[in-house]
Amino acid sequence: MEQGKRSKSYKDSAMFACYSFIGIIILTLLLTINAHAQVVYVTKYPHQADLLVYATPYAHQADKKVCKVKYRHKADANKNLWYFCDYPYQADMKIFFVKYRWMADMKVHFVRRVWETR
Repeated sequence: MEQGKRSKSYKDSAMFACYSFIGIIILTLLLTINAHAQVVYVTKYPHQADLLVYATPYAHQADKKVCKVKYRHKADANKNLWYFCDYPYQADMKIFFVKYRWMADMKVHFVRRVWETR
């Protein structure tokens, strides 16, 4: 082999390493973008739900104050902004609304404005 020239296998392995690194970065970014979304699906039966929820009439009775948002990209778990989706496979969390407070895993109060959730 001449001086200054590298073998083809070296170039292939360098390209593979470069593409692997780029792939890992893209995968990490995609996973962190969706990590904060709070997309919710309301089930028909309690055994299908991850969480049983009771909607309280007053804010002081609730564990969380939650605001419904119209668009999926505005949903945020840290700010208690919930987006209600149409299908269970789209949801991060499946809930069922119970009739009585004592049946619930979590009590929520729905507020009208985003700033009221804080």
